[in-house]
Amino acid sequence: MNYSRGLILLALLLVSGCGRGYALIGRIVIMTSDGLEKPGIHEVTGRAMPSYGTPMTGATVTLFHQLERDGSPVRTSIWQKSVKTDERGQFRLFDYATPGRKNLVGLEVKAQGYTSTYTTYWDYMDPDYQYFFVVLAPAA
Repeated sequence: MNYSRGLILLALLLVSGCGRGYALIGRIVIMTSDGLEKPGIHEVTGRAMPSYGTPMTGATVTLFHQLERDGSPVRTSIWQKSVKTDERGQFRLFDYATPGRKNLVGLEVKAQGYTSTYTTYWDYMDPDYQYFFVVLAPAA
């Protein structure tokens, strides 16, 4: 999709009200030797957000709305949003994009000196928020 076409589609979504909010809340930590949690992105449901681990400050968290058939992100798409983690390793990512009660989206976390991690997940209209705990491993 070229840039001007993407802007037109975005404008149509905003004007017509055909879209919905996406809300992700999470925490990113560095892998510890005790191995409490495997490296990767873990959705947190039905339990409290884990409080252990060394927080990762300044990691980039990106939500991709446009995916290839194999689930990989379309990196050139305007349908993405990124935020950085704070000094506690926490992030809040809010975006307004494609409508639907249940949409497959991509979530990626990158930090310098650490192996990037990526997953796809189903983002549901309800509940309003979805929670993620991410463990990063040092790059080889």
